[in-house]
Amino acid sequence: VGTVVDVGQLWSSSNQDVGDPIVLYDKYADRWLISQLGSGMDFNIGVSQTNDPTGSYYIYTYSAPDFPDYPKYSIWADGYYLTTNWSASTAIPNLVFTFERDQMILGNPNARFVTGIYDPGPNSGFYIDMPADADGQLPPYGTPAVICGYYDNAWNGGADSICIWHVAVDWTATTPTSVVTQQPSLVPAAFDASYDSNWNDIPQPNTTNKLDGIGGIIQFRNQWRMWTGYNTMVVCFPIKLSSSPIIRAIRWMELRQDQSTGLWSIYQESTYAPDNYCRWMGAIAMDDEGNISLC
Repeated sequence: VGTVVDVGQLWSSSNQDVGDPIVLYDKYADRWLISQLGSGMDFNIGVSQTNDPTGSYYIYTYSAPDFPDYPKYSIWADGYYLTTNWSASTAIPNLVFTFERDQMILGNPNARFVTGIYDPGPNSGFYIDMPADADGQLPPYGTPAVICGYYDNAWNGGADSICIWHVAVDWTATTPTSVVTQQPSLVPAAFDASYDSNWNDIPQPNTTNKLDGIGGIIQFRNQWRMWTGYNTMVVCFPIKLSSSPIIRAIRWMELRQDQSTGLWSIYQESTYAPDNYCRWMGAIAMDDEGNISLC
């Protein structure tokens, strides 16, 4: 559709594009969201003024308390949610950002954001809890958003687990608030998600150089859907099956939340490893009939 465009051209040269671009289609508002890192500790967000992704955008720049590494966004009824990798600075707690979606869509230059603080516990060093991205339909306004991550017993003992937090945002106060509440951890079948500290995880043909396996995070997107009586999230992340030979595979899960109790459980899970090739950087989604696609 039109010509190829560097998304960094949406912003002035004084706040240039630094990378980590994200593009999402907000089908509930029929708008496009484009974001990438800016200079210093800034991140830039553009929301299309119409449903034409090649047209004009409302432009926003926000500042973080630390470099917002590897940002990941999601669409929710009461905001655009963002999580990033904060492990570069132990002085900064884990934060989840919520941006005032309703006002950004209208082009309000004073659209606000609010941060919620939570403790992810021990992690792999490079670590991001992935916000749930609504698909199918939006949840009722005011429904707490969901962020999801995992824990590997190699990080600091304990058990392999899936970690979930609920994020309740209140925009009605003069100063908006965000309260993050940890939910009971889920215990899956055991896995090994420990990765090489030098990021040398995936072998390549005809060279000793290896690729970064992107360990420590749920892969983008974390898709959320609402059904009759329950909600689902389908998630996937890379794991290690063998060290010699090196075999990396994709663990996937369907999580379900009882709408009456609010509690989450693991409905089904498996590891996709049909041969001895390495697989990582997966993506998973569920359609309107409950079929799951993993790629």
